[in-house]
Amino acid sequence: MSSNNGSIKRYCIQLSGIVQGVGFRPYVYNKAKEYSIYGWVNNAGASLVIDAEGEKGALKYFILDIVKNPPVLACVEKAEIRQKKYVGYKKFEIRPSNMEDSKIKRVSPDIGVCGIDMLLQTVPNAVLDIQLLSHYPMTGTILP
Repeated sequence: MSSNNGSIKRYCIQLSGIVQGVGFRPYVYNKAKEYSIYGWVNNAGASLVIDAEGEKGALKYFILDIVKNPPVLACVEKAEIRQKKYVGYKKFEIRPSNMEDSKIKRVSPDIGVCGIDMLLQTVPNAVLDIQLLSHYPMTGTILP
């Protein structure tokens, strides 16, 4: 984007909620590529910050998409959007986290897959030794 004929806008978007540790930055990066958006994304304190430039309509749909359809484990509770002066970004990038104000308010739940569940999914009619499993402290599977 080399010039701004008025249809190119720039917005700073700050998302709060469960927005860190859930793959949000790579998700935003891919959405930016999809909508031809330039700028950057990073974690800042307990928020995700996006500085985005693009065609006005593309920016509208980009912002709606990331807020209304976030990554599966994310939960956007608040979105602050401010228009900024155009600077002419040439690419979109994931920048290093800025953790100066690092008061993480929300943490996503762990989502590990139990080995027993994997076995039950991959081996039809698997026979499991219930006595062996009863002494394994990390078993979170409800057995049939």
